[in-house]
Amino acid sequence: MLLPPEAGAILPPMPTHDLQLALRHLRHLSPTQFVLELEGAEIAADSAPGQFVMTTVGGEGEPLLRRPMAIYRILRGDDGQATGFSLLVEVVGRGTAMLQQRQPGDVLSVLGPLGTAFQMPEPGAPAAEHLLIMGGVGSAPFPLLAENLLSEGHSVRAFIGARTAELLLCVEDFADLGVPVEISTDDGSRGHHGLVTEIVERYLNKSGGGPAVLYACGPLPMMRAVDSIARRVDLPLQVSFEAPMACGLGACLSCVIKMRDRDGWSYQRVCQEGPVFDSREVIWE
Repeated sequence: MLLPPEAGAILPPMPTHDLQLALRHLRHLSPTQFVLELEGAEIAADSAPGQFVMTTVGGEGEPLLRRPMAIYRILRGDDGQATGFSLLVEVVGRGTAMLQQRQPGDVLSVLGPLGTAFQMPEPGAPAAEHLLIMGGVGSAPFPLLAENLLSEGHSVRAFIGARTAELLLCVEDFADLGVPVEISTDDGSRGHHGLVTEIVERYLNKSGGGPAVLYACGPLPMMRAVDSIARRVDLPLQVSFEAPMACGLGACLSCVIKMRDRDGWSYQRVCQEGPVFDSREVIWE
Protein backbone atom coordinates (compact mmCIF):
# COMPACT_ATOMS: atom_id res chain seq x y z
CA MET A 1 0.00 0.00 0.00
CA LEU A 2 1.05 3.59 -0.44
CA LEU A 3 1.86 5.52 2.70
CA PRO A 4 -0.82 8.08 3.65
CA PRO A 5 -0.63 11.63 2.20
CA GLU A 6 -0.56 13.16 5.68
CA ALA A 7 2.98 11.77 6.07
CA GLY A 8 4.08 13.82 3.06
CA ALA A 9 6.26 16.21 5.06
CA ILE A 10 8.81 13.49 5.62
CA LEU A 11 8.39 11.34 2.54
CA PRO A 12 10.61 11.35 -0.55
CA PRO A 13 9.06 12.68 -3.75
CA MET A 14 8.71 9.26 -5.43
CA PRO A 15 5.99 6.78 -4.40
CA THR A 16 6.90 4.85 -1.27
CA HIS A 17 5.33 1.51 -0.40
CA ASP A 18 5.11 -0.40 2.88
CA LEU A 19 4.62 -4.04 1.92
CA GLN A 20 4.80 -7.58 3.22
CA LEU A 21 7.06 -9.30 0.68
CA ALA A 22 7.94 -12.95 0.20
CA LEU A 23 11.56 -14.00 -0.08
CA ARG A 24 12.09 -15.75 -3.42
CA HIS A 25 15.67 -16.87 -3.03
CA LEU A 26 18.75 -16.39 -0.85
CA ARG A 27 22.10 -16.86 -2.57
CA HIS A 28 25.34 -17.08 -0.56
CA LEU A 29 28.39 -15.31 -2.04
CA SER A 30 30.81 -15.88 0.86
CA PRO A 31 30.46 -16.81 4.53
CA THR A 32 29.46 -13.22 5.30
CA GLN A 33 27.88 -11.97 2.05
CA PHE A 34 24.62 -12.94 0.40
CA VAL A 35 21.89 -11.81 -2.01
CA LEU A 36 18.18 -11.70 -1.15
CA GLU A 37 15.65 -11.82 -3.98
CA LEU A 38 12.26 -10.45 -2.98
CA GLU A 39 8.82 -10.13 -4.50
CA GLY A 40 7.67 -6.54 -4.82
CA ALA A 41 6.79 -5.30 -8.30
CA GLU A 42 5.55 -1.98 -6.90
CA ILE A 43 8.83 -1.12 -5.21
CA ALA A 44 10.85 -2.41 -8.17
CA ALA A 45 8.91 -0.35 -10.70
CA ASP A 46 9.32 2.86 -8.69
CA SER A 47 13.02 2.42 -7.83
CA ALA A 48 15.98 4.29 -9.29
CA PRO A 49 19.71 3.57 -8.85
CA GLY A 50 20.95 4.73 -5.47
CA GLN A 51 17.69 4.36 -3.58
CA PHE A 52 17.20 1.93 -0.72
CA VAL A 53 14.60 0.08 1.32
CA MET A 54 14.09 -0.48 5.04
CA THR A 55 13.46 -4.15 5.81
CA THR A 56 12.74 -6.24 8.87
CA VAL A 57 15.31 -8.94 9.53
CA GLY A 58 13.76 -11.38 12.01
CA GLY A 59 10.40 -12.77 12.92
CA GLU A 60 7.70 -11.74 15.39
CA GLY A 61 8.91 -8.12 15.40
CA GLU A 62 12.35 -8.92 16.88
CA PRO A 63 14.60 -7.02 16.36
CA LEU A 64 12.12 -4.15 16.27
CA LEU A 65 13.94 -1.78 13.91
CA ARG A 66 14.25 -2.37 10.17
CA ARG A 67 17.63 -2.22 8.44
CA PRO A 68 18.51 0.02 5.45
CA MET A 69 19.58 -1.89 2.31
CA ALA A 70 20.53 -0.46 -1.09
CA ILE A 71 18.50 -1.76 -4.02
CA TYR A 72 20.89 -4.02 -5.91
CA ARG A 73 19.12 -5.31 -9.03
CA ILE A 74 15.60 -5.17 -10.49
CA LEU A 75 14.13 -8.62 -11.20
CA ARG A 76 12.15 -8.85 -14.43
CA GLY A 77 9.81 -11.34 -16.04
CA ASP A 78 10.03 -12.66 -19.61
CA ASP A 79 8.08 -9.59 -20.78
CA GLY A 80 10.67 -7.23 -19.26
CA GLN A 81 8.32 -5.96 -16.56
CA ALA A 82 9.65 -5.53 -13.02
CA THR A 83 8.52 -8.34 -10.72
CA GLY A 84 10.77 -7.80 -7.71
CA PHE A 85 14.19 -6.69 -6.59
CA SER A 86 17.30 -7.96 -4.84
CA LEU A 87 19.45 -6.77 -1.95
CA LEU A 88 23.18 -7.32 -1.53
CA VAL A 89 23.92 -7.84 2.17
CA GLU A 90 27.02 -8.22 4.31
CA VAL A 91 26.79 -9.61 7.83
CA VAL A 92 27.92 -6.85 10.19
CA GLY A 93 25.85 -7.55 13.30
CA ARG A 94 22.98 -9.43 14.86
CA GLY A 95 20.32 -8.14 12.48
CA THR A 96 22.08 -9.01 9.23
CA ALA A 97 23.13 -12.36 10.71
CA MET A 98 19.44 -13.11 11.35
CA LEU A 99 18.56 -12.03 7.83
CA GLN A 100 21.09 -14.53 6.46
CA GLN A 101 19.07 -17.32 8.11
CA ARG A 102 15.79 -16.51 6.35
CA GLN A 103 14.30 -19.09 3.99
CA PRO A 104 12.42 -18.83 0.66
CA GLY A 105 8.76 -18.13 1.40
CA ASP A 106 9.54 -16.13 4.55
CA VAL A 107 7.85 -12.74 4.61
CA LEU A 108 9.67 -9.47 5.31
CA SER A 109 8.12 -6.09 5.99
CA VAL A 110 9.73 -3.72 3.48
CA LEU A 111 9.42 0.05 3.15
CA GLY A 112 10.64 1.71 -0.04
CA PRO A 113 11.96 2.94 -2.30
CA LEU A 114 13.50 5.64 -0.12
CA GLY A 115 16.03 8.43 -0.53
CA THR A 116 17.50 10.22 -3.51
CA ALA A 117 18.84 8.46 -6.58
CA PHE A 118 22.02 9.08 -8.53
CA GLN A 119 21.54 11.97 -10.93
CA MET A 120 21.56 10.68 -14.47
CA PRO A 121 23.13 12.73 -17.30
CA GLU A 122 20.81 15.27 -18.89
CA PRO A 123 19.73 14.48 -22.47
CA GLY A 124 22.24 16.03 -24.85
CA ALA A 125 24.96 16.32 -22.18
CA PRO A 126 28.53 16.15 -23.53
CA ALA A 127 29.86 12.61 -23.87
CA ALA A 128 31.80 11.46 -20.82
CA GLU A 129 33.01 8.23 -19.29
CA HIS A 130 31.17 7.28 -16.12
CA LEU A 131 33.51 5.83 -13.49
CA LEU A 132 31.90 3.79 -10.71
CA ILE A 133 34.17 3.49 -7.66
CA MET A 134 33.22 1.12 -4.88
CA GLY A 135 34.50 -0.67 -1.82
CA GLY A 136 33.02 -3.66 -0.01
CA VAL A 137 29.24 -3.77 0.22
CA GLY A 138 29.25 -0.21 -1.15
CA SER A 139 29.19 -1.99 -4.51
CA ALA A 140 25.47 -2.72 -4.07
CA PRO A 141 23.88 0.25 -5.92
CA PHE A 142 26.24 0.22 -8.90
CA PRO A 143 25.09 -2.66 -11.15
CA LEU A 144 21.68 -1.00 -11.46
CA LEU A 145 23.30 2.39 -12.14
CA ALA A 146 25.54 0.82 -14.79
CA GLU A 147 22.56 -0.87 -16.40
CA ASN A 148 20.68 2.45 -16.64
CA LEU A 149 23.70 4.37 -17.94
CA LEU A 150 24.36 1.74 -20.60
CA SER A 151 20.72 1.78 -21.68
CA GLU A 152 21.13 5.49 -22.45
CA GLY A 153 24.29 4.91 -24.48
CA HIS A 154 26.90 6.04 -21.95
CA SER A 155 30.37 4.58 -21.46
CA VAL A 156 30.88 2.95 -18.03
CA ARG A 157 33.92 1.59 -16.18
CA ALA A 158 33.95 0.02 -12.70
CA PHE A 159 36.65 0.12 -10.00
CA ILE A 160 36.09 -2.43 -7.23
CA GLY A 161 38.03 -2.70 -4.00
CA ALA A 162 37.87 -5.19 -1.12
CA ARG A 163 40.01 -6.52 1.70
CA THR A 164 40.50 -9.90 -0.03
CA ALA A 165 39.55 -11.57 -3.31
CA GLU A 166 36.85 -13.58 -1.51
CA LEU A 167 35.09 -10.38 -0.49
CA LEU A 168 34.99 -8.74 -3.93
CA LEU A 169 31.43 -7.98 -4.98
CA CYS A 170 29.66 -7.41 -8.30
CA VAL A 171 32.56 -8.42 -10.56
CA GLU A 172 30.30 -10.87 -12.41
CA ASP A 173 27.48 -8.32 -12.63
CA PHE A 174 29.68 -5.90 -14.52
CA ALA A 175 31.13 -8.65 -16.69
CA ASP A 176 27.61 -9.68 -17.69
CA LEU A 177 26.86 -6.06 -18.61
CA GLY A 178 30.06 -5.75 -20.64
CA VAL A 179 31.49 -3.10 -18.31
CA PRO A 180 35.32 -3.01 -17.99
CA VAL A 181 36.39 -3.72 -14.41
CA GLU A 182 39.56 -2.82 -12.52
CA ILE A 183 40.14 -4.57 -9.20
CA SER A 184 42.19 -3.94 -6.08
CA THR A 185 42.54 -5.90 -2.86
CA ASP A 186 44.21 -4.88 0.37
CA ASP A 187 46.14 -8.15 0.57
CA GLY A 188 46.98 -8.44 -3.13
CA SER A 189 45.04 -11.69 -3.55
CA ARG A 190 43.48 -10.34 -6.76
CA GLY A 191 44.17 -7.36 -8.95
CA HIS A 192 46.16 -4.38 -7.70
CA HIS A 193 47.78 -4.84 -4.30
CA GLY A 194 46.54 -1.72 -2.55
CA LEU A 195 43.66 0.69 -2.40
CA VAL A 196 40.94 1.16 -5.00
CA THR A 197 41.71 4.89 -5.05
CA GLU A 198 45.20 4.08 -6.34
CA ILE A 199 43.86 2.35 -9.45
CA VAL A 200 41.41 5.22 -10.00
CA GLU A 201 44.27 7.75 -9.92
CA ARG A 202 46.37 5.58 -12.21
CA TYR A 203 43.55 5.31 -14.72
CA LEU A 204 42.81 9.06 -14.69
CA ASN A 205 46.49 9.86 -15.19
CA LYS A 206 46.71 7.42 -18.08
CA SER A 207 43.51 8.65 -19.72
CA GLY A 208 44.93 12.15 -20.03
CA GLY A 209 42.13 13.96 -18.23
CA GLY A 210 39.32 13.18 -20.67
CA PRO A 211 35.76 14.10 -19.68
CA ALA A 212 34.47 11.84 -16.92
CA VAL A 213 31.84 11.69 -14.19
CA LEU A 214 32.66 9.93 -10.92
CA TYR A 215 30.39 8.02 -8.54
CA ALA A 216 31.53 6.46 -5.24
CA CYS A 217 30.15 4.36 -2.41
CA GLY A 218 32.00 2.51 0.31
CA PRO A 219 33.92 3.21 3.52
CA LEU A 220 34.07 6.87 4.49
CA PRO A 221 37.90 7.17 4.17
CA MET A 222 37.65 5.77 0.64
CA MET A 223 34.97 8.26 -0.39
CA ARG A 224 36.92 11.13 1.17
CA ALA A 225 39.97 10.08 -0.88
CA VAL A 226 37.90 9.89 -4.08
CA ASP A 227 36.60 13.40 -3.33
CA SER A 228 40.21 14.63 -3.10
CA ILE A 229 40.99 13.03 -6.47
CA ALA A 230 37.88 14.54 -8.08
CA ARG A 231 38.79 17.99 -6.81
CA ARG A 232 42.37 17.67 -8.03
CA VAL A 233 41.33 16.76 -11.58
CA ASP A 234 38.20 18.96 -11.49
CA LEU A 235 35.65 16.21 -12.17
CA PRO A 236 32.13 15.95 -10.74
CA LEU A 237 31.55 13.28 -8.10
CA GLN A 238 28.37 11.88 -6.60
CA VAL A 239 28.81 9.97 -3.33
CA SER A 240 26.36 7.56 -1.73
CA PHE A 241 26.50 7.38 2.07
CA GLU A 242 25.84 4.37 4.26
CA ALA A 243 24.54 5.36 7.70
CA PRO A 244 22.76 3.74 10.64
CA MET A 245 19.12 4.78 10.68
CA ALA A 246 16.06 3.86 12.71
CA CYS A 247 13.15 4.95 10.53
CA GLY A 248 14.30 5.80 6.97
CA LEU A 249 11.69 8.55 6.82
CA GLY A 250 13.63 11.49 8.24
CA ALA A 251 11.90 11.59 11.62
CA CYS A 252 14.54 10.10 13.92
CA LEU A 253 17.49 12.24 12.72
CA SER A 254 19.92 9.40 13.47
CA CYS A 255 21.62 9.52 10.05
CA VAL A 256 22.58 13.19 9.64
CA ILE A 257 25.81 14.42 8.07
CA LYS A 258 27.26 17.93 7.76
CA MET A 259 26.68 19.70 4.44
CA ARG A 260 27.58 23.15 3.15
CA ASP A 261 24.74 25.62 2.61
CA ARG A 262 24.18 29.38 2.22
CA ASP A 263 24.52 29.91 5.98
CA GLY A 264 27.76 27.96 6.21
CA TRP A 265 26.65 24.44 7.06
CA SER A 266 23.72 22.38 8.25
CA TYR A 267 22.85 18.80 8.99
CA GLN A 268 21.14 16.84 6.23
CA ARG A 269 19.52 13.42 6.52
CA VAL A 270 21.09 10.53 4.62
CA CYS A 271 17.66 8.88 4.37
CA GLN A 272 15.93 11.89 2.80
CA GLU A 273 18.28 14.47 1.29
CA GLY A 274 20.60 11.50 0.55
CA PRO A 275 21.92 8.91 0.42
CA VAL A 276 23.37 10.41 -2.79
CA PHE A 277 25.06 13.81 -2.48
CA ASP A 278 27.29 16.07 -4.56
CA SER A 279 30.69 15.50 -2.94
CA ARG A 280 31.54 19.22 -3.20
CA GLU A 281 28.76 19.95 -0.69
CA VAL A 282 29.89 17.42 1.91
CA ILE A 283 31.89 18.61 4.90
CA TRP A 284 34.38 15.76 5.25
CA GLU A 285 35.43 15.33 8.88
